Amino acid sequence: GAQIVDDFTVPGFERFPRPPQTPARSKADWESFFAFEGPQFPVRTVAELRDAPSGKGVHPLHVARVAEIAAITKTPEEDPATMQGRKDEQMYRDSFGAAMDAARVDALVFPVWTFPPKINGDRGQTPQGQLTFIGSATQWPVVVVPMGFVDENLPIGFQFLGRPWTEGQL
Repeated sequence: GAQIVDDFTVPGFERFPRPPQTPARSKADWESFFAFEGPQFPVRTVAELRDAPSGKGVHPLHVARVAEIAAITKTPEEDPATMQGRKDEQMYRDSFGAAMDAARVDALVFPVWTFPPKINGDRGQTPQGQLTFIGSATQWPVVVVPMGFVDENLPIGFQFLGRPWTEGQL
């Protein structure tokens, strides 16, 4: 019952900045999660996570990032990068909403990545090109589903991006 609209664009999208997940936002989010987990959770702060004994804390690949986040002293409300990121996120919501209204669409379907997957011995060695930042930037619901296999029988997927509160419809 769906109607396909092939020609969909968000004007100026190629120039949109990617809203950052700033260290200030990460610290606030993590510490909110730690508090939510309750008193039995082994850490209460990012500093405690950073200082946890080897094997009980942070994977070696993430030690430097966790140390950077633990050192942050500004809240998200005081951090200029986080405040700019919030403005950029609103620009995404406004622009995607207007483009979806103009095209009269309820959801968008597009790939998760802009290139086929690769086998990548070490983490972080594949090319950049993920499109999951769109759902993160709009903070709208996204459903990711497999769509088949490519190249060396590696899986590839696509995502449905809906408007706010359309999880059931997606």
